[in-house]
Amino acid sequence: MKKFFHVQLTLFVFLCGLAALGQTNPNLKLGNPSNAKTDTADKDNYLLIKEQYALSYNSSRGAPNWVSWTLMRSDIGTVKRQDNFHVETALPESFQRVTPGPTFHTMPEASEPPMWCPY
Repeated sequence: MKKFFHVQLTLFVFLCGLAALGQTNPNLKLGNPSNAKTDTADKDNYLLIKEQYALSYNSSRGAPNWVSWTLMRSDIGTVKRQDNFHVETALPESFQRVTPGPTFHTMPEASEPPMWCPY
């Protein structure tokens, strides 16, 4: 009985630790750099989690603070970049949103160094 209880307690502590680190989402395996939360009162550090990515959104800037996604070898191929920007509809109504423009992107071309480019 003691061994079974020890295994249950260990598993519980392990799972709670994973949840606390944000590791329940594969896009947050390395953590949540700004400790963003899904609290609409914090408009400049709002956590938005999608299946494909997780990000901390800054409503004052109308842009993410950071974006995290899992990149696999199978994701890299020869498909040309697509210009299919869309406004994120999952943000709360009161948040400032990024709007499409010819010189705005958050994901640079593969040949460019990774960076945030709002202009």
